[in-house]
Amino acid sequence: YGASGNENDGTTTGLHTPTVGGGNDMFITGIDGGINIAVAAPQMVCVVNATGHVLYNGYVTDNVNVSLPISGIYVVKGENEVQKIFF
Repeated sequence: YGASGNENDGTTTGLHTPTVGGGNDMFITGIDGGINIAVAAPQMVCVVNATGHVLYNGYVTDNVNVSLPISGIYVVKGENEVQKIFF
């Protein structure tokens, strides 16, 4: 969640809003300076920016923090789904 948000009550008080979809196997939350990607099952994950540059590409077994350089639109692609996030 945001820099001053309470991750236990689901509120966001920072500048970045968490993106979590129902029924998904990939859960994305905003952290200070980037995003945290947690997966329900181990899988390959790729993060690209709006111009198509790959910022992260790797096998995630539990969760991973990915630094994002600027605010903008990013695409997070897992093996079974793709999510667009606004950071």
